[in-house]
Amino acid sequence: MAATQFDDWTYSPVKNSMDEARGKAAVGAPGRSALEGEFEYYASAGHALKAIGVKIPPPIPFSASGITVPTGPFVVVHPSFANSVSDWKSRITNPSAFSISARSSLFIGGGGDIHIDSLDLDGGLEIIAARGATVKVKKCRVVNEGVAFSESVGDKEPDWKKIRCFTLVKRQVKSFHFPQPGSYVIDE
Repeated sequence: MAATQFDDWTYSPVKNSMDEARGKAAVGAPGRSALEGEFEYYASAGHALKAIGVKIPPPIPFSASGITVPTGPFVVVHPSFANSVSDWKSRITNPSAFSISARSSLFIGGGGDIHIDSLDLDGGLEIIAARGATVKVKKCRVVNEGVAFSESVGDKEPDWKKIRCFTLVKRQVKSFHFPQPGSYVIDE
């Protein structure tokens, strides 16, 4: 019986220093750095979206500290939103009406019940719903500057930022916050 071959993003330990990671990358091996691990985390949501039929644009490269990683779109969701492909399917009701550009960032948080019928995203969007809040994204189109990643990390930054080798710069993000229980609709 042949061994199962998994895509590299399914096994992503963050275990090496940037010096070790650069050495491994120089010979074509995964560096297993914090930089790579974080971007592979973002990519995992893209894989889930693709699995339910959302068209995901090809990645664009980002380089920091001698390591180049494929990027975008950057999607982070609260565990109550989706943990499995069936969760993603139940939350994104019409994958053909879900469009996200490679440079986009989507943050879904707060533990509320969020369902997306139609989303056209080219930039930054966050939807935060408190527990007990139900949000239906009937239709939402967002075009803005979004977020960017910058290689520069200052010497005075805390170690947790230095190890990442990049800084997140929020340029423009559309925010929907629902801090109280209730039913809400986004239609714009």
